[in-house]
Amino acid sequence: MVFFNKGQNTAGGAAAFIAIIAGALLLYILLVPPEVREQLLDDDYKRPIDNGDDPGNDIDINQTLLSESPGRITHLMKDEFDHHLSSFNLYSTRDSKSRTIGQGIYVRKGVFEEKTDTVEFEMPDKELVDNVYLNFNLNQNRENKGYLRIWLNGRKIFDREVGRSLTSPISISSDIIEEENVIEFEVSGVGWKFWTINEYEINDLEIYYTEIDKSRQRSEQTFMVSETEKHNLDFARVEFNADCNPSTAGVLEVRLNRQELYSSVPDCGHMNRLDVPSEAVNEGQNRIEFEAREGDFLITNAKVRTYMEEMTYPVYYFEAPDDIFTSEGNLKSNLDVYINFDFLDDGTQKSARVFINGQQFYMDTRDKDYERRINDYIEEGNNAIKIEPDRRVLDIIRFTVKVK
Repeated sequence: MVFFNKGQNTAGGAAAFIAIIAGALLLYILLVPPEVREQLLDDDYKRPIDNGDDPGNDIDINQTLLSESPGRITHLMKDEFDHHLSSFNLYSTRDSKSRTIGQGIYVRKGVFEEKTDTVEFEMPDKELVDNVYLNFNLNQNRENKGYLRIWLNGRKIFDREVGRSLTSPISISSDIIEEENVIEFEVSGVGWKFWTINEYEINDLEIYYTEIDKSRQRSEQTFMVSETEKHNLDFARVEFNADCNPSTAGVLEVRLNRQELYSSVPDCGHMNRLDVPSEAVNEGQNRIEFEAREGDFLITNAKVRTYMEEMTYPVYYFEAPDDIFTSEGNLKSNLDVYINFDFLDDGTQKSARVFINGQQFYMDTRDKDYERRINDYIEEGNNAIKIEPDRRVLDIIRFTVKVK
């Protein structure tokens, strides 16, 4: 008797049926057009989205409309900045000084003889010397007669008969004074009195002068200008009040980073204002100097005010294709448009106003990225995006606009 296994027959039939289907699929793939075959076999192929509004106008998903790397965008909280300076006095002191520069200076002249004499002395700080006088005593044991002639550095400063003593010191112009000085002495001739001699012997030869201390005639202060402030600087202005006596006030010089801004007699008792070009201001440390030539000044309410140019922010443009919009100009219902920001991951607050086609939204996050759907902001055709930081700096590594 022959027995049949029913389970084995069922399994064999199923296997044969699967083989027939597989063969049919393989035959179909081989027979279809190449472009269709590629779509069937390509795992990365993006499925078209049929929006129902326009069957012939399908688009790919994850379409990038804009990709930019702005880097650092800066923002100034104010349009001007004040750098205040401390109040200070400018004045000079004058001290009377005297020095003995010679003893036993002897000159004589006769018909057959002549003797001259010289004295040398130093004046290292000749710019700080004023009201110079020469004084001396005569040795009464000498005749001390004739015209005494004295030259200083080649210029005659005295030529007359002294008599028994010098009645008043000899005034010397400070313009003649040098660092190294030479005084020459001689006496006039006897003329027809050939049997006589003219002579002088000078002791206690001294110079008197006024020494000027100008160490308090100059004041220097510093102030700092940030990178952002310098980058956006339009111009600056120095302001100060000068308390001084108009009848005695001399020239006041003001320099910024060694560049002369002002050299004139200031308006005493009033606020003085000096415009400064932007190139005279440095990023970082700046030095401002005040120096008075003559007179006493009290400088108060001094400051350097910097004025910023009108802030401008970059604008980014992109095209939104018409295939993501309906015939009425609305974004298709099965699509979304997102803007995504990648920031420098420094843990600081990132805040800004983002303008899209004149509309704005506020972005505020501490994360390293930020995403927002912007369906209501996008328009068909040309679009514009402007980013205005709400803090001093905003570091954007990249931002994109994508259709999803």
